[in-house]
Amino acid sequence: MAGETGSSPIRVLPLIGSIAVVVSVVQPWISGLGTVHAEELPVGYIVSGEIGSSKFSLGILLLLLATLGAILFSLDRWSAVRRTCGGVIMLLVVLFLAQLFSGGAEEQTGLRLTVDSIGVGPYFAFIGGALLAAG
Repeated sequence: MAGETGSSPIRVLPLIGSIAVVVSVVQPWISGLGTVHAEELPVGYIVSGEIGSSKFSLGILLLLLATLGAILFSLDRWSAVRRTCGGVIMLLVVLFLAQLFSGGAEEQTGLRLTVDSIGVGPYFAFIGGALLAAG
């Protein structure tokens, strides 16, 4: 009702951001000769550059953060946690790109990666994280 106090408007941007991050997981993160999706990238890759056999993938981490953000998108009391989720998602994308172009992937795979090698996944994730943090 008009004039009602204490009601919080539903924020749409964080919800759209969470959906974009979920979409990013199923989109290619590296494209070219073959495609690599976020669920195929171990979290350790963004830290050490090692493409090991870790069970915990970047895709799982992104899904957890996006789910938490989607749950908290309309709760004012938890906006700091939601914003932090968005910031961490953006940081993960930046670390992924930094590691991708540091030369570690080329040494391990023998493939020379260029800007054209970036799939649409990191774009969806970064924009989704920004919407999650800003909303």
